[in-house]
Amino acid sequence: MIYDNTRALVFVIRVLIAPNANAQNTSPKFNESFEKVGYIPHDPDRDDAKFNVCNEQLIQEYYQVNPKFKEGLYSIRKDLEGAEMFLNALCQSDGIVVIRFVINCYGEIGRIRSAYFDLNYDQIASVNDDLEKGLVEYIKNMGSWTPGSYQGKSYDSYQQLKFRVSGNKISNIFF
Repeated sequence: MIYDNTRALVFVIRVLIAPNANAQNTSPKFNESFEKVGYIPHDPDRDDAKFNVCNEQLIQEYYQVNPKFKEGLYSIRKDLEGAEMFLNALCQSDGIVVIRFVINCYGEIGRIRSAYFDLNYDQIASVNDDLEKGLVEYIKNMGSWTPGSYQGKSYDSYQQLKFRVSGNKISNIFF
């Protein structure tokens, strides 16, 4: 009888605590170095001079503070429908276009960077160059995002969107 109660207690502990123990850390982290992977420095030749982050040393990853566009990925896909024919005409080869950008604590976007990867995940320049430029323009014109937040405070954060190209069209969009 004690064995059955112990098993039940262990089961309850695993169900209630285990998911929290394995969850990603969502608390914002102060960045003492700009040398972290994916850091996007301001580039005066590429970036809008009016775009400012609220704290250069506290730009979070999207999964730490969860910024979003309207209702999420569904809204992004719906929003893209208006530009889909134009963008599909720019698709030259199958692969993935990754667009990474910063959302400041006011929901404005900037520091947009793009890269194209073939199906072997090799980064290749200029294969879908026009598509990359078109997607960057599309993202610039999406409008405001809901900034990432943690415990009621808004943070600057990175976000990335990936556009899967297959059969000379954008076949999927994902984070």
